Amino acid sequence: MIKKRNVAKLKDSNKQHDVSIEVNKKGVPSDVVVLHFDKEVAYINKKDLYDVVFMIADPDTQVEMLPTAVTTVTTYERSIKIKATKDIKKGETITANVSYSIPTTIYEGLRGVLTNKRIKEFRKAKKD
Repeated sequence: MIKKRNVAKLKDSNKQHDVSIEVNKKGVPSDVVVLHFDKEVAYINKKDLYDVVFMIADPDTQVEMLPTAVTTVTTYERSIKIKATKDIKKGETITANVSYSIPTTIYEGLRGVLTNKRIKEFRKAKKD
C-alpha cells in the first residue's frame, strides 16, 4: 500500500482531457481519492472505486475479487464406552463412535489471492 501522496495520470483515448487520480493528499481522509478532470476536482470514496472496478471486470476477474475464507479443519474420531444401569442388562456396555471437527486455521482474503500455493506460503511464514 502506498503511504505517501501519489498521482496517476490516466490517458484520455480522445486526447482532449487531462485526467488524473491522486491518493493520500494532505488534508483529505485516507479513504478518499481525488479525481482531477481538466480543472475540475472530485472527491471519491475508495469503496466506490472498488465497486466500479468490479462492475467493469469480466466474470472470471469478478470471481477472483470476491472475498473468501478458507478454513482448514481437523476431524477427530473417538470410541466411547457407556456402562448401562437400566433398560438393558446391568453391566452391559454400549460403544458409540463419535467424530467432531475443529477448525485449525482460517485464511481470509480475495479469492484470486488465496490459492493453494499462497496458503502454503502463509503456513510456511507462520512457522518461521
